[in-house]
Amino acid sequence: MHADEHFSYDDLAGLQDLFRVNHGKEYQTKGGVNTNHVESFFSRIQRSYVGIHHRFSVRYFDWYAAEIAWREDNRHVDNGMLLWGMIHFAMSRKTSRNLCGYWQGRHPPDLVWDGGENPDTYAATSQR
Repeated sequence: MHADEHFSYDDLAGLQDLFRVNHGKEYQTKGGVNTNHVESFFSRIQRSYVGIHHRFSVRYFDWYAAEIAWREDNRHVDNGMLLWGMIHFAMSRKTSRNLCGYWQGRHPPDLVWDGGENPDTYAATSQR
């Protein structure tokens, strides 16, 4: 994993190999460590917020990120192949336990903030 010098990445040090770059001293290390790929992905998330979704729910943020990653991975595939791929996967998978009955009010569990405080709830109560 590549990261900059921000202290929030210190907790990740034991989970994976962590390579750091200090942007105060250099753009990238001599070994080629930089954070361009992450900054590019974050800019795509910001652009999708402005151009596609216009609003993100923190509850489903991991789903938004997965969609954006899928779009990035398939950006060179023509529309016909994308359509057939989606039809194939939709017809060959079992019914989603998270989305079955969604419009009847049966929403999936709080996927991102399981066991913690939901930022949507916190923001609503702190604005009062």
